[in-house]
Amino acid sequence: MQLWQTAHDWLKANGNKADLGFCKQEITSHPEYPRLTSLVDFLDKGKLSYHAVQTDISCIEQFNYPVLAHIAVPGNQYVKVVRRSDEWRKRGSDLQYWSGIVIFSEPDSGWKNNDSLAFKRQRNRVLFIYSCLGLIILAAFGIASLYQSNSLFILFVFFSLVGAGLSFIALGTELGFDNQYVKQVCSSINSKGCEAVIQSPFAKGIAGISAADASLAYFCTQVVLYIISSRFPTISNAVVALAYTGVVVISWSLYTQAIILKQYCIVCLGIVLVLLAQGFIALSIHPFIDHFQEFGFFGGIYLTSLLGIVLIKRMQKTINEGRTEISKFIQWKANTDLFLKQWDDEPAADMATWSDDLIFGRSDAPLHIVVACNPFCNPCAETHKKLEKLIDQFSGKIKVQIRFLCKSIDVEDRYTKAVTAILKKGAVSADNSECRDMLMDWFKWMDYDKWVAKWQLSSLAPDMPVKERYDVTQRVKLHDDWTKDNGIQFTPTLFLNGKKIPGKYSIDDFNLLIPELAVIFSDNK
Repeated sequence: MQLWQTAHDWLKANGNKADLGFCKQEITSHPEYPRLTSLVDFLDKGKLSYHAVQTDISCIEQFNYPVLAHIAVPGNQYVKVVRRSDEWRKRGSDLQYWSGIVIFSEPDSGWKNNDSLAFKRQRNRVLFIYSCLGLIILAAFGIASLYQSNSLFILFVFFSLVGAGLSFIALGTELGFDNQYVKQVCSSINSKGCEAVIQSPFAKGIAGISAADASLAYFCTQVVLYIISSRFPTISNAVVALAYTGVVVISWSLYTQAIILKQYCIVCLGIVLVLLAQGFIALSIHPFIDHFQEFGFFGGIYLTSLLGIVLIKRMQKTINEGRTEISKFIQWKANTDLFLKQWDDEPAADMATWSDDLIFGRSDAPLHIVVACNPFCNPCAETHKKLEKLIDQFSGKIKVQIRFLCKSIDVEDRYTKAVTAILKKGAVSADNSECRDMLMDWFKWMDYDKWVAKWQLSSLAPDMPVKERYDVTQRVKLHDDWTKDNGIQFTPTLFLNGKKIPGKYSIDDFNLLIPELAVIFSDNK
Protein backbone atom coordinates (compact mmCIF):
# COMPACT_ATOMS: atom_id res chain seq x y z
CA MET A 1 0.00 0.00 0.00
CA GLN A 2 1.27 3.46 -0.91
CA LEU A 3 2.21 5.96 1.83
CA TRP A 4 -0.66 8.30 0.92
CA GLN A 5 -3.16 5.42 1.11
CA THR A 6 -1.85 4.39 4.53
CA ALA A 7 -2.05 8.01 5.72
CA HIS A 8 -5.66 8.23 4.56
CA ASP A 9 -6.57 4.95 6.30
CA TRP A 10 -4.92 6.11 9.53
CA LEU A 11 -6.67 9.49 9.51
CA LYS A 12 -9.97 7.75 8.79
CA ALA A 13 -9.39 5.28 11.63
CA ASN A 14 -8.84 8.28 13.92
CA GLY A 15 -12.21 9.74 12.93
CA ASN A 16 -10.92 12.31 10.42
CA LYS A 17 -12.59 12.83 7.04
CA ALA A 18 -9.58 13.34 4.78
CA ASP A 19 -10.21 13.05 1.05
CA LEU A 20 -8.29 10.17 -0.56
CA GLY A 21 -7.52 12.13 -3.73
CA PHE A 22 -6.27 15.11 -1.73
CA CYS A 23 -4.02 12.83 0.35
CA LYS A 24 -2.49 11.47 -2.83
CA GLN A 25 -2.03 14.88 -4.42
CA GLU A 26 -0.43 16.52 -1.38
CA ILE A 27 1.81 13.68 -0.22
CA THR A 28 3.09 12.50 -3.62
CA SER A 29 3.89 16.09 -4.71
CA HIS A 30 6.05 16.65 -1.63
CA PRO A 31 9.77 16.99 -2.49
CA GLU A 32 10.69 14.39 0.13
CA TYR A 33 8.13 11.76 -0.99
CA PRO A 34 8.08 8.87 -0.11
CA ARG A 35 10.06 9.71 3.05
CA LEU A 36 8.21 10.20 6.33
CA THR A 37 8.85 13.94 6.07
CA SER A 38 6.17 14.15 3.36
CA LEU A 39 3.66 12.54 5.75
CA VAL A 40 4.62 14.71 8.72
CA ASP A 41 4.30 17.92 6.70
CA PHE A 42 0.91 16.73 5.43
CA LEU A 43 -0.28 16.19 9.02
CA ASP A 44 0.99 19.66 9.96
CA LYS A 45 -1.10 21.20 7.18
CA GLY A 46 -4.20 19.79 8.84
CA LYS A 47 -3.17 21.15 12.27
CA LEU A 48 -3.25 17.67 13.78
CA SER A 49 -1.71 17.39 17.24
CA TYR A 50 0.43 14.27 17.17
CA HIS A 51 3.64 12.70 18.42
CA ALA A 52 6.35 11.27 16.17
CA VAL A 53 8.76 9.41 18.44
CA GLN A 54 11.35 6.67 18.41
CA THR A 55 10.89 4.23 21.27
CA ASP A 56 10.73 0.48 21.95
CA ILE A 57 8.23 -2.29 22.63
CA SER A 58 8.05 -1.44 26.36
CA CYS A 59 6.08 1.73 25.59
CA ILE A 60 3.38 0.33 23.31
CA GLU A 61 0.65 0.56 25.96
CA GLN A 62 1.21 4.32 26.23
CA PHE A 63 0.30 5.06 22.60
CA ASN A 64 -3.04 6.51 21.54
CA TYR A 65 -4.35 3.94 19.03
CA PRO A 66 -4.52 3.57 16.10
CA VAL A 67 -0.88 4.44 15.37
CA LEU A 68 1.40 4.53 12.35
CA ALA A 69 4.40 2.23 12.75
CA HIS A 70 7.50 2.48 10.56
CA ILE A 71 8.45 -1.00 9.29
CA ALA A 72 11.97 -1.67 8.03
CA VAL A 73 11.79 -5.06 6.33
CA PRO A 74 15.14 -6.00 4.72
CA GLY A 75 15.12 -4.33 1.31
CA ASN A 76 11.90 -2.39 1.93
CA GLN A 77 10.54 0.32 4.23
CA TYR A 78 6.94 1.42 4.73
CA VAL A 79 4.43 2.54 7.36
CA LYS A 80 1.59 0.43 8.68
CA VAL A 81 -1.58 1.19 10.65
CA VAL A 82 -1.62 -0.60 14.02
CA ARG A 83 -5.12 -0.44 15.48
CA ARG A 84 -4.63 -2.17 18.86
CA SER A 85 -1.75 -2.81 21.22
CA ASP A 86 -2.18 -6.61 21.02
CA GLU A 87 -1.24 -6.56 17.32
CA TRP A 88 2.43 -6.07 18.26
CA ARG A 89 2.58 -9.55 19.76
CA LYS A 90 1.13 -11.51 16.84
CA ARG A 91 3.49 -14.17 15.56
CA GLY A 92 4.62 -13.88 11.97
CA SER A 93 3.57 -10.24 11.78
CA ASP A 94 5.74 -7.75 9.92
CA LEU A 95 5.69 -5.70 13.13
CA GLN A 96 8.73 -7.72 14.17
CA TYR A 97 10.61 -5.40 11.78
CA TRP A 98 9.37 -2.26 13.52
CA SER A 99 12.13 0.37 13.51
CA GLY A 100 10.90 1.95 16.74
CA ILE A 101 9.47 5.01 14.98
CA VAL A 102 5.78 5.54 15.62
CA ILE A 103 3.28 8.35 14.99
CA PHE A 104 0.13 8.74 17.06
CA SER A 105 -2.35 11.58 17.49
CA GLU A 106 -3.36 13.36 20.65
CA PRO A 107 -6.74 12.23 22.04
CA ASP A 108 -9.61 14.21 20.47
CA SER A 109 -7.24 15.93 18.06
CA GLY A 110 -8.63 16.45 14.56
CA TRP A 111 -7.16 16.92 11.10
CA LYS A 112 -8.79 19.64 9.01
CA ASN A 113 -7.55 21.45 5.93
CA ASN A 114 -9.52 24.01 3.91
CA ASP A 115 -7.73 23.01 0.70
CA SER A 116 -8.94 19.45 1.25
CA LEU A 117 -12.52 20.71 1.54
CA ALA A 118 -12.12 22.73 -1.68
CA PHE A 119 -10.65 19.68 -3.42
CA LYS A 120 -13.59 17.57 -2.28
CA ARG A 121 -16.11 20.19 -3.44
CA GLN A 122 -14.50 20.29 -6.87
CA ARG A 123 -14.56 16.50 -7.10
CA ASN A 124 -18.20 16.46 -6.03
CA ARG A 125 -19.04 18.94 -8.78
CA VAL A 126 -17.44 16.64 -11.33
CA LEU A 127 -19.31 13.66 -9.89
CA PHE A 128 -22.54 15.66 -10.07
CA ILE A 129 -21.97 16.36 -13.77
CA TYR A 130 -21.25 12.68 -14.44
CA SER A 131 -24.31 11.67 -12.42
CA CYS A 132 -26.53 14.03 -14.42
CA LEU A 133 -25.09 12.63 -17.66
CA GLY A 134 -25.75 9.10 -16.44
CA LEU A 135 -29.33 9.95 -15.51
CA ILE A 136 -29.90 11.50 -18.95
CA ILE A 137 -28.62 8.33 -20.60
CA LEU A 138 -30.81 6.14 -18.38
CA ALA A 139 -33.83 8.32 -19.12
CA ALA A 140 -33.16 8.06 -22.86
CA PHE A 141 -32.80 4.29 -22.48
CA GLY A 142 -36.11 4.12 -20.60
CA ILE A 143 -37.98 6.21 -23.18
CA ALA A 144 -36.52 4.18 -26.06
CA SER A 145 -37.57 0.98 -24.28
CA LEU A 146 -41.21 2.12 -24.36
CA TYR A 147 -41.10 1.86 -28.16
CA GLN A 148 -39.25 -1.46 -28.17
CA SER A 149 -41.30 -4.66 -28.31
CA ASN A 150 -38.39 -7.12 -28.15
CA SER A 151 -37.61 -7.69 -24.47
CA LEU A 152 -34.43 -9.60 -25.31
CA PHE A 153 -33.09 -6.59 -27.19
CA ILE A 154 -33.90 -4.39 -24.19
CA LEU A 155 -31.94 -6.81 -21.99
CA PHE A 156 -29.12 -6.81 -24.55
CA VAL A 157 -28.75 -3.01 -24.36
CA PHE A 158 -29.07 -3.06 -20.59
CA PHE A 159 -25.86 -5.08 -20.62
CA SER A 160 -24.45 -2.41 -22.95
CA LEU A 161 -25.01 0.16 -20.20
CA VAL A 162 -23.26 -2.12 -17.69
CA GLY A 163 -20.38 -2.62 -20.13
CA ALA A 164 -20.08 1.13 -20.72
CA GLY A 165 -19.88 1.72 -16.97
CA LEU A 166 -17.17 -0.92 -16.51
CA SER A 167 -15.25 0.44 -19.52
CA PHE A 168 -15.42 3.94 -18.02
CA ILE A 169 -13.92 2.60 -14.78
CA ALA A 170 -11.18 0.83 -16.77
CA LEU A 171 -10.38 4.05 -18.64
CA GLY A 172 -10.20 5.97 -15.37
CA THR A 173 -7.83 3.36 -13.94
CA GLU A 174 -5.68 3.60 -17.08
CA LEU A 175 -5.43 7.37 -16.58
CA GLY A 176 -4.41 6.95 -12.94
CA PHE A 177 -7.63 8.01 -11.21
CA ASP A 178 -8.11 6.29 -7.87
CA ASN A 179 -11.40 5.03 -6.51
CA GLN A 180 -11.21 3.38 -3.10
CA TYR A 181 -14.27 1.19 -3.73
CA VAL A 182 -12.89 -0.08 -7.05
CA LYS A 183 -9.54 -0.72 -5.37
CA GLN A 184 -11.16 -2.74 -2.61
CA VAL A 185 -13.01 -4.91 -5.12
CA CYS A 186 -9.98 -5.33 -7.39
CA SER A 187 -7.65 -6.23 -4.53
CA SER A 188 -9.94 -9.14 -3.65
CA ILE A 189 -8.56 -11.14 -6.59
CA ASN A 190 -5.30 -9.31 -7.34
CA SER A 191 -3.04 -7.86 -4.64
CA LYS A 192 -1.57 -5.42 -7.18
CA GLY A 193 -5.02 -4.15 -8.18
CA CYS A 194 -6.57 -3.76 -11.60
CA GLU A 195 -3.77 -1.38 -12.64
CA ALA A 196 -1.45 -4.36 -13.15
CA VAL A 197 -3.66 -5.53 -16.05
CA ILE A 198 -5.21 -2.30 -17.37
CA GLN A 199 -1.91 -0.44 -17.47
CA SER A 200 0.03 -3.37 -18.93
CA PRO A 201 1.45 -3.17 -22.50
CA PHE A 202 -1.17 -5.70 -23.66
CA ALA A 203 -4.04 -3.34 -22.76
CA LYS A 204 -2.49 -0.22 -24.27
CA GLY A 205 -3.52 -1.19 -27.79
CA ILE A 206 -2.13 0.52 -30.87
CA ALA A 207 -1.90 4.08 -32.20
CA GLY A 208 -2.89 5.47 -28.81
CA ILE A 209 -6.15 3.51 -28.76
CA SER A 210 -6.29 1.26 -25.70
CA ALA A 211 -8.56 -1.68 -24.96
CA ALA A 212 -10.54 0.55 -22.58
CA ASP A 213 -11.06 3.14 -25.36
CA ALA A 214 -12.29 0.54 -27.82
CA SER A 215 -14.56 -1.09 -25.24
CA LEU A 216 -16.17 2.19 -24.14
CA ALA A 217 -16.75 3.28 -27.74
CA TYR A 218 -18.27 -0.12 -28.60
CA PHE A 219 -20.82 -0.10 -25.78
CA CYS A 220 -21.63 3.60 -26.24
CA THR A 221 -22.34 2.95 -29.92
CA GLN A 222 -24.74 0.17 -28.99
CA VAL A 223 -26.62 2.50 -26.62
CA VAL A 224 -26.78 5.34 -29.17
CA LEU A 225 -28.11 3.06 -31.91
CA TYR A 226 -30.63 1.54 -29.50
CA ILE A 227 -32.00 5.00 -28.69
CA ILE A 228 -32.57 5.78 -32.39
CA SER A 229 -33.68 2.24 -33.30
CA SER A 230 -37.36 3.20 -32.95
CA ARG A 231 -36.90 5.38 -36.08
CA PHE A 232 -34.59 2.91 -37.83
CA PRO A 233 -35.64 -0.61 -36.71
CA THR A 234 -33.23 -2.51 -38.96
CA ILE A 235 -30.24 -1.03 -37.07
CA SER A 236 -31.00 -3.30 -34.13
CA ASN A 237 -30.09 -6.35 -36.22
CA ALA A 238 -26.59 -4.99 -36.87
CA VAL A 239 -26.12 -4.14 -33.19
CA VAL A 240 -27.02 -7.67 -32.11
CA ALA A 241 -25.18 -9.44 -34.93
CA LEU A 242 -21.91 -7.73 -34.05
CA ALA A 243 -22.12 -9.28 -30.58
CA TYR A 244 -20.77 -12.49 -32.16
CA THR A 245 -17.41 -10.77 -32.60
CA GLY A 246 -17.21 -10.58 -28.81
CA VAL A 247 -15.92 -14.17 -28.86
CA VAL A 248 -12.59 -12.88 -30.18
CA VAL A 249 -12.33 -10.20 -27.48
CA ILE A 250 -13.33 -12.67 -24.74
CA SER A 251 -10.71 -15.19 -25.87
CA TRP A 252 -7.96 -12.53 -26.15
CA SER A 253 -8.77 -11.02 -22.72
CA LEU A 254 -8.85 -14.34 -20.86
CA TYR A 255 -5.69 -15.59 -22.59
CA THR A 256 -3.81 -12.39 -21.76
CA GLN A 257 -4.85 -12.39 -18.11
CA ALA A 258 -4.50 -16.12 -17.42
CA ILE A 259 -1.52 -17.12 -19.57
CA ILE A 260 0.58 -14.03 -20.28
CA LEU A 261 0.13 -11.75 -17.26
CA LYS A 262 -0.98 -14.45 -14.82
CA GLN A 263 -3.01 -11.74 -13.10
CA TYR A 264 -6.71 -10.97 -13.20
CA CYS A 265 -8.59 -7.69 -13.32
CA ILE A 266 -12.13 -7.84 -11.95
CA VAL A 267 -13.22 -4.92 -14.18
CA CYS A 268 -11.90 -6.72 -17.26
CA LEU A 269 -13.60 -9.92 -16.19
CA GLY A 270 -16.82 -7.95 -15.76
CA ILE A 271 -16.56 -6.72 -19.36
CA VAL A 272 -15.93 -10.29 -20.49
CA LEU A 273 -19.10 -11.43 -18.71
CA VAL A 274 -21.09 -8.63 -20.38
CA LEU A 275 -19.83 -9.67 -23.83
CA LEU A 276 -20.61 -13.30 -23.03
CA ALA A 277 -24.16 -12.42 -21.91
CA GLN A 278 -24.71 -10.37 -25.07
CA GLY A 279 -23.46 -13.28 -27.17
CA PHE A 280 -26.01 -15.66 -25.64
CA ILE A 281 -28.80 -13.10 -26.12
CA ALA A 282 -27.75 -12.68 -29.76
CA LEU A 283 -28.06 -16.44 -30.27
CA SER A 284 -31.60 -16.26 -28.89
CA ILE A 285 -32.61 -13.29 -31.05
CA HIS A 286 -31.23 -14.69 -34.34
CA PRO A 287 -30.75 -11.29 -36.04
CA PHE A 288 -31.56 -11.23 -39.76
CA ILE A 289 -29.34 -8.99 -41.91
CA ASP A 290 -30.68 -8.09 -45.34
CA HIS A 291 -28.76 -4.82 -45.79
CA PHE A 292 -25.10 -4.41 -44.87
CA GLN A 293 -25.38 -0.64 -44.78
CA GLU A 294 -26.41 -0.97 -41.11
CA PHE A 295 -22.89 -2.19 -40.37
CA GLY A 296 -21.52 0.90 -42.08
CA PHE A 297 -23.78 3.06 -39.94
CA PHE A 298 -22.58 1.24 -36.82
CA GLY A 299 -18.97 1.71 -37.94
CA GLY A 300 -19.49 5.45 -38.47
CA ILE A 301 -20.96 5.99 -35.01
CA TYR A 302 -18.28 3.77 -33.49
CA LEU A 303 -15.38 5.65 -35.09
CA THR A 304 -16.90 9.00 -34.10
CA SER A 305 -17.26 7.83 -30.49
CA LEU A 306 -13.75 6.41 -30.49
CA LEU A 307 -12.29 9.65 -31.86
CA GLY A 308 -14.07 11.68 -29.17
CA ILE A 309 -12.86 9.36 -26.40
CA VAL A 310 -9.25 9.39 -27.65
CA LEU A 311 -9.21 13.20 -27.90
CA ILE A 312 -10.63 13.62 -24.39
CA LYS A 313 -8.17 11.06 -23.03
CA ARG A 314 -5.23 12.85 -24.64
CA MET A 315 -6.38 16.12 -23.12
CA GLN A 316 -6.57 14.46 -19.72
CA LYS A 317 -3.11 12.94 -20.18
CA THR A 318 -1.75 16.38 -21.03
CA ILE A 319 -3.30 17.72 -17.82
CA ASN A 320 -1.79 14.83 -15.83
CA GLU A 321 1.63 15.40 -17.39
CA GLY A 322 1.33 19.09 -16.54
CA ARG A 323 0.63 18.19 -12.94
CA THR A 324 3.70 15.96 -12.92
CA GLU A 325 5.87 18.79 -14.24
CA ILE A 326 4.39 21.16 -11.65
CA SER A 327 5.19 18.59 -8.98
CA LYS A 328 8.83 18.48 -10.16
CA PHE A 329 8.94 22.28 -10.18
CA ILE A 330 7.55 22.35 -6.64
CA GLN A 331 10.27 19.93 -5.57
CA TRP A 332 12.88 22.27 -7.02
CA LYS A 333 11.39 25.28 -5.27
CA ALA A 334 11.15 23.41 -1.97
CA ASN A 335 14.88 22.70 -1.93
CA THR A 336 16.15 24.86 0.95
CA ASP A 337 19.78 24.70 -0.25
CA LEU A 338 18.80 26.28 -3.58
CA PHE A 339 16.67 28.89 -1.82
CA LEU A 340 19.39 29.86 0.65
CA LYS A 341 21.98 30.12 -2.12
CA GLN A 342 19.82 32.68 -3.95
CA TRP A 343 18.71 34.38 -0.72
CA ASP A 344 22.35 34.85 0.30
CA ASP A 345 23.01 36.84 -2.89
CA GLU A 346 20.17 39.30 -2.22
CA PRO A 347 20.84 42.77 -0.73
CA ALA A 348 20.49 43.21 3.03
CA ALA A 349 17.55 45.12 4.53
CA ASP A 350 16.92 46.96 7.78
CA MET A 351 14.85 44.62 9.97
CA ALA A 352 14.96 46.74 13.14
CA THR A 353 11.86 46.84 15.34
CA TRP A 354 10.42 50.24 16.21
CA SER A 355 8.30 51.40 19.11
CA ASP A 356 4.62 50.42 18.63
CA ASP A 357 5.58 48.53 15.48
CA LEU A 358 3.01 46.60 13.44
CA ILE A 359 4.04 43.06 14.29
CA PHE A 360 2.07 39.86 14.62
CA GLY A 361 3.17 36.33 15.28
CA ARG A 362 5.54 35.16 17.99
CA SER A 363 8.13 37.83 18.81
CA ASP A 364 11.03 35.35 19.14
CA ALA A 365 10.11 33.26 16.09
CA PRO A 366 13.09 32.00 14.06
CA LEU A 367 11.67 33.36 10.80
CA HIS A 368 11.27 37.14 10.65
CA ILE A 369 9.36 38.34 7.59
CA VAL A 370 9.03 41.99 6.66
CA VAL A 371 6.37 42.95 4.12
CA ALA A 372 6.64 46.23 2.26
CA CYS A 373 3.12 46.96 1.09
CA ASN A 374 0.74 49.53 -0.29
CA PRO A 375 -2.47 50.10 1.72
CA PHE A 376 -4.54 50.05 -1.49
CA CYS A 377 -2.77 47.16 -3.24
CA ASN A 378 -4.83 44.05 -4.08
CA PRO A 379 -1.76 41.73 -4.35
CA CYS A 380 -0.70 43.06 -0.91
CA ALA A 381 -4.12 42.12 0.47
CA GLU A 382 -3.77 38.61 -0.95
CA THR A 383 -0.28 38.29 0.49
CA HIS A 384 -1.55 39.40 3.89
CA LYS A 385 -4.23 36.68 3.85
CA LYS A 386 -1.63 34.06 2.97
CA LEU A 387 0.70 35.25 5.73
CA GLU A 388 -2.17 34.95 8.19
CA LYS A 389 -2.63 31.33 7.16
CA LEU A 390 1.10 30.62 7.45
CA ILE A 391 1.21 32.08 10.97
CA ASP A 392 -1.67 29.83 12.02
CA GLN A 393 -0.26 26.80 10.23
CA PHE A 394 3.29 27.21 11.55
CA SER A 395 2.52 28.53 15.00
CA GLY A 396 5.58 29.96 16.76
CA LYS A 397 7.82 29.81 13.71
CA ILE A 398 6.98 33.11 11.98
CA LYS A 399 6.97 36.78 12.95
CA VAL A 400 5.57 39.28 10.41
CA GLN A 401 6.41 42.97 10.39
CA ILE A 402 4.63 45.56 8.22
CA ARG A 403 6.22 48.47 6.34
CA PHE A 404 3.90 50.81 4.40
CA LEU A 405 4.59 52.69 1.20
CA CYS A 406 3.33 56.30 1.50
CA LYS A 407 4.10 60.01 0.90
CA SER A 408 4.77 61.44 4.35
CA ILE A 409 5.13 65.03 3.06
CA ASP A 410 1.56 65.03 1.68
CA VAL A 411 -0.84 64.57 4.60
CA GLU A 412 -3.86 64.78 2.29
CA ASP A 413 -2.65 61.93 0.08
CA ARG A 414 -5.03 58.96 0.46
CA TYR A 415 -2.12 56.59 1.04
CA THR A 416 -0.72 58.78 3.80
CA LYS A 417 -4.16 59.18 5.43
CA ALA A 418 -4.68 55.41 5.42
CA VAL A 419 -1.21 54.66 6.84
CA THR A 420 -1.65 57.35 9.50
CA ALA A 421 -4.96 55.84 10.64
CA ILE A 422 -3.54 52.31 10.71
CA LEU A 423 -0.46 53.39 12.69
CA LYS A 424 -2.60 55.32 15.17
CA LYS A 425 -4.73 52.27 15.77
CA GLY A 426 -1.61 50.14 16.07
CA ALA A 427 -0.22 52.52 18.71
CA VAL A 428 -3.27 52.12 20.97
CA SER A 429 -4.10 48.46 20.29
CA ALA A 430 -4.58 46.48 23.45
CA ASP A 431 -2.57 43.50 22.24
CA ASN A 432 -1.07 41.71 19.27
CA SER A 433 -4.33 39.99 18.32
CA GLU A 434 -6.24 43.30 18.15
CA CYS A 435 -3.57 44.76 15.89
CA ARG A 436 -3.82 41.67 13.72
CA ASP A 437 -7.62 41.94 13.50
CA MET A 438 -7.58 45.59 12.46
CA LEU A 439 -4.99 44.86 9.73
CA MET A 440 -7.11 41.96 8.49
CA ASP A 441 -10.10 44.28 8.24
CA TRP A 442 -8.09 46.89 6.37
CA PHE A 443 -6.85 44.47 3.74
CA LYS A 444 -10.28 42.88 3.47
CA TRP A 445 -12.02 46.18 2.72
CA MET A 446 -9.30 48.72 1.74
CA ASP A 447 -12.02 51.30 2.38
CA TYR A 448 -10.94 54.18 4.62
CA ASP A 449 -14.42 55.34 5.73
CA LYS A 450 -15.68 51.82 6.44
CA TRP A 451 -12.55 50.91 8.37
CA VAL A 452 -12.50 54.10 10.46
CA ALA A 453 -16.20 53.62 11.28
CA LYS A 454 -15.36 50.29 12.93
CA TRP A 455 -11.99 51.12 14.47
CA GLN A 456 -12.75 54.56 16.00
CA LEU A 457 -9.81 55.62 18.11
CA SER A 458 -11.88 57.75 20.48
CA SER A 459 -14.17 54.90 21.51
CA LEU A 460 -11.29 52.52 22.03
CA ALA A 461 -9.11 54.84 24.14
CA PRO A 462 -11.30 57.52 25.71
CA ASP A 463 -9.16 57.96 28.82
CA MET A 464 -5.85 58.46 27.09
CA PRO A 465 -4.61 61.96 28.05
CA VAL A 466 -1.34 62.03 26.14
CA LYS A 467 -2.06 63.70 22.83
CA GLU A 468 1.33 62.71 21.44
CA ARG A 469 0.26 59.10 21.67
CA TYR A 470 -1.91 59.78 18.63
CA ASP A 471 0.68 61.81 16.78
CA VAL A 472 2.31 59.31 14.43
CA THR A 473 3.75 61.86 12.01
CA GLN A 474 7.32 60.75 12.67
CA ARG A 475 6.36 57.11 12.42
CA VAL A 476 4.72 57.70 9.03
CA LYS A 477 7.96 59.33 7.91
CA LEU A 478 9.91 56.33 9.19
CA HIS A 479 7.82 54.05 6.95
CA ASP A 480 8.29 56.38 3.99
CA ASP A 481 12.05 56.62 4.53
CA TRP A 482 12.37 52.86 5.07
CA THR A 483 10.74 52.02 1.73
CA LYS A 484 13.03 54.52 -0.04
CA ASP A 485 16.21 53.40 1.73
CA ASN A 486 15.52 49.75 0.93
CA GLY A 487 14.75 50.41 -2.71
CA ILE A 488 11.10 49.32 -2.73
CA GLN A 489 9.95 49.65 -6.34
CA PHE A 490 6.83 47.49 -6.24
CA THR A 491 4.55 45.95 -3.65
CA PRO A 492 4.36 43.56 -2.04
CA THR A 493 8.08 43.07 -1.49
CA LEU A 494 9.07 40.49 1.12
CA PHE A 495 12.20 40.16 3.22
CA LEU A 496 13.30 37.21 5.32
CA ASN A 497 15.75 37.47 8.22
CA GLY A 498 17.54 40.50 6.87
CA LYS A 499 17.48 39.87 3.13
CA LYS A 500 15.06 40.21 0.28
CA ILE A 501 13.28 37.01 -0.74
CA PRO A 502 14.58 35.98 -4.21
CA GLY A 503 12.39 37.03 -7.11
CA LYS A 504 11.81 33.45 -8.28
CA TYR A 505 9.96 32.73 -5.03
CA SER A 506 6.55 33.87 -3.82
CA ILE A 507 4.66 33.54 -0.57
CA ASP A 508 2.94 30.45 -2.05
CA ASP A 509 6.27 28.59 -2.01
CA PHE A 510 6.76 28.96 1.74
CA ASN A 511 4.52 26.08 2.81
CA LEU A 512 7.26 23.59 2.01
CA LEU A 513 10.23 25.80 2.90
CA ILE A 514 9.21 26.99 6.37
CA PRO A 515 9.70 23.75 8.39
CA GLU A 516 13.34 23.31 7.36
CA LEU A 517 14.14 27.03 7.28
CA ALA A 518 12.82 27.38 10.83
CA VAL A 519 15.23 24.67 12.00
CA ILE A 520 18.18 26.20 10.09
CA PHE A 521 17.64 29.73 11.42
CA SER A 522 16.94 28.47 14.95
CA ASP A 523 20.30 26.70 14.94
CA ASN A 524 22.02 29.85 13.68
CA LYS A 525 20.66 32.06 16.46
